[in-house]
Amino acid sequence: MNHNLPLSSGPSLRSAATSFGGALSVMIFFVFVPFLAQGDGGKLCVGSQPVQLRSGIAGSLKAQLLPGACVISTGEEREGWTRVTVDGWIDNASVAARPQGTQPAPIAAAGALSLVGSQVVEGARDLMGVPTQVQVVLVIQNSSPNPISSWSGILAAKDSKGQFPIRMRVSGSKAVPAGAKVEERFNWGKGDPEFSLLLSPEGKGLEFSLNQIVAK
Repeated sequence: MNHNLPLSSGPSLRSAATSFGGALSVMIFFVFVPFLAQGDGGKLCVGSQPVQLRSGIAGSLKAQLLPGACVISTGEEREGWTRVTVDGWIDNASVAARPQGTQPAPIAAAGALSLVGSQVVEGARDLMGVPTQVQVVLVIQNSSPNPISSWSGILAAKDSKGQFPIRMRVSGSKAVPAGAKVEERFNWGKGDPEFSLLLSPEGKGLEFSLNQIVAK
């Protein structure tokens, strides 16, 4: 799914919105996997046809990647789509100005948020009592004196062989008050490749970690 081609090689990223709001930092989007080629360093690069960058699986159009443009895979793939990040720069003069009196949301200090507990539990069951859903329950702690309204990070699961069968970007659905802990649940259904692993004895012994946390 990747070719080692620079994102900035020519006018490769075409916005479908009026503005990205200034310098383009790492943003999360979804792209349809078959239209990309694989390269080095986790990159996914566009071939001869433009690729649409969307807010979610079959979500709203955010931008169009032109041939030669590259994005970075987070490792999460579902229903033929993969979640990616875009990292680059744009000219401030080419986008709409930020409204007066507004400031970008501050990013919490590194280490403010951490994973302090995890558990794999069965979710919904069918009429025969067979599990149709499995959940990973994470306990997230905010050790800073300031509340955190949103966060994202890379959820990784290490097995007994030291391998990482699960590695994906996740984001919190709840605010985390200062000094508090909250519980977040992430679901997998029968059609997901992680489903059988998480329900197996080996899945119960997975060691979870949360890395590259960005909190605001």
